[in-house]
Amino acid sequence: MYIITGARQSLKGKATISEELEKQTWIMREQGSGTREMLEDFFQKNHIHPKRVIILGSTQTIKEGIEAGLGISLLFDLSLKKELHLHTIEKPEVKGTPIQRGFR
Repeated sequence: MYIITGARQSLKGKATISEELEKQTWIMREQGSGTREMLEDFFQKNHIHPKRVIILGSTQTIKEGIEAGLGISLLFDLSLKKELHLHTIEKPEVKGTPIQRGFR
């Protein structure tokens, strides 16, 4: 899993700083989602306390929100092939990523 941003909201050169990640609006899945659990674990391990959060119910709507510039998120790169190819979403280098998770 990778931190992803919209093409116009690049974090290049500053994404490894927890304070910079805290300033971002985070788009995440609903409570009980495995993806959300991974993101919350990432926050805890990196001492990140997001100031703004948007909760959406599917990976597709999260990707659309990111493309629209509403915020950033943590998603599996396999779900991003099209968007990465079209350069509508970026995967900046962020300390602590990628995060590995086995499917349940």
